[in-house]
Amino acid sequence: MKNSSCSLTATFIIFVVIVLLCSACVREPVNTANQWFDKGNSQSEKENYDESIFSYTKAIEINPEYAEAYYNRGVVYRDKQHYDAAIADFSKVIEINPEDEKAYIGRGTVYYSLGQYDKAIIEYNKVIEINPQNAEAYCKCGNVSYIQGQYDAAITQYNKAIELNPKFADAYIARGMAYSSIGQDDAAITEYNKAIEINPEIAAVYMDRGNVYSYRGEYSAALTDYNRAIKLNSKLAKAYYNRGINYGYMDQYDLALTDFNKAIELNPRFIEAYYNKALLCEVLGYKSEAIETYKLVIRYADPNHSDVEEAKQKIKDLQ
Repeated sequence: MKNSSCSLTATFIIFVVIVLLCSACVREPVNTANQWFDKGNSQSEKENYDESIFSYTKAIEINPEYAEAYYNRGVVYRDKQHYDAAIADFSKVIEINPEDEKAYIGRGTVYYSLGQYDKAIIEYNKVIEINPQNAEAYCKCGNVSYIQGQYDAAITQYNKAIELNPKFADAYIARGMAYSSIGQDDAAITEYNKAIEINPEIAAVYMDRGNVYSYRGEYSAALTDYNRAIKLNSKLAKAYYNRGINYGYMDQYDLALTDFNKAIELNPRFIEAYYNKALLCEVLGYKSEAIETYKLVIRYADPNHSDVEEAKQKIKDLQ
């Protein structure tokens, strides 16, 4: 019995040692640049942006030449509207690899967001110089032409993007918006339909198609598209706003007011949503709420925004 007991004890000890060794392997600490980078990606996917910035920074501390970590951190900074930090990170990627196409595009999108369109074009043209087959760069150039009201030039650039990549859904969407801007609504709808055929999960394309339907007075079709957009992306403030406008056309004012409030909740500086909410409150007889909402237009809008003077006048008229 004694020998048997000793044998069982020895076997148990060996088993425990093996389990502890295996556990140590499974619980490997995050201590390499790649591990921090992967952790940052996971956090970014979950929209834990501050945590992802921390993880990318740890990866960079371990490997100061980690271009992908700089790039991904730059994307997060850009999405958080920390534009100077984003430019610095994209610039570092370019310093490490002067032919990194996505870094030039990333830096260009920051300049675009800042309204520095000449700088954005320089970045996109640099990508085309590096790789004339880069469809995204042509599409981005088209976006600059579009925002500057040069719709024919934008369409030409979108055409090139689609020629290079016939499955480029975003280029069809952008070309649809350009067609809509020059009054070619049927062509716009054709573009949006093509984008949906390529990728039926893009919320914005349903919103854009809904805008065309609403403009044409096809309010039920528009409502169906806005509902689809919101189902795909419940945080798309513009979809609620546009649906609110559409409800207004349908004389469903309470639903319109609900949508304007939701748009404002998602984007507290959504000037058009405040202004149209205030107008609707006037229609509904909510005088005090209308006045308070016009005051918010004045508070949040750029002083040169056209709605500011109108809001001031509205307040005087209501008081």
